[in-house]
Amino acid sequence: MLVRGIGSRRFGWLVGTMIGVVCSHAAGVGLAQQGRIGDAPAGAGPATQEVVNDPVLTQQASYLLGQQIYNDFARDQVEINLEALIQGLQDAAGKKPSAIPADKVEAIMIAFFQNVQAKQQKWLQEVSDKNLREGLAFLKDNAVKPGVKQLENGVQYMVLQEGTGASPSETDVVTVHYVGSLIDGTEFESSVAHGEPATFGVNQPNLIEGWRTTIPRMKVGDKWRVFIPSNLAYREMGRMPNIQPNSTLIFELELLDVKTR
Repeated sequence: MLVRGIGSRRFGWLVGTMIGVVCSHAAGVGLAQQGRIGDAPAGAGPATQEVVNDPVLTQQASYLLGQQIYNDFARDQVEINLEALIQGLQDAAGKKPSAIPADKVEAIMIAFFQNVQAKQQKWLQEVSDKNLREGLAFLKDNAVKPGVKQLENGVQYMVLQEGTGASPSETDVVTVHYVGSLIDGTEFESSVAHGEPATFGVNQPNLIEGWRTTIPRMKVGDKWRVFIPSNLAYREMGRMPNIQPNSTLIFELELLDVKTR
């Protein structure tokens, strides 16, 4: 959670699926020749693994795979026709000829992907604009609440617990506990929940700017609630799926230790 610039994997599964469909039709190869789900890389795993013929296990795994496929599409807001999807699976399983001519596959999938991409861009822009408006309104209201202070760059903070230790410099390494949430209260990450604090350099280049400018002002033992504007967090990129574009973030930061490098 600490670093910015980590892109989401939106479209990743979809692109891979589409490329596989196009390439397999173009090359005239089937899934059996491309490798099966669960195949290990060459040399990986034990050489003599027992094969278990368990129909119940196969049924359960098949059900879970179906859920995963649908959830992947739903996450990327890809509209699919379940009846046609099931028919495609049944035709492939029955080794029936495809209802779609081979010379039409590539054009269909490219057009479909372009349409999905256009919908995604529209949705992302709408969400980005909405989050920016709501974040600015939240920070405006929050700035006048008792105990809230604001730094010159727009970061707001509230002291929950005062420490007496040293303050880190920009070249120091710090250890912190943190809980991150959105302005609606949704928690997206927590070192406290993981049971292990985070250790990193204050001037680490990919650390979000809101942290880099706030932590040097803290003392060991301090616990602050920090409100970070979107332009000092993940900006227009967000960190999907948990952090949407232009999200204002709230962190409870506790500075546990400082080490000089």
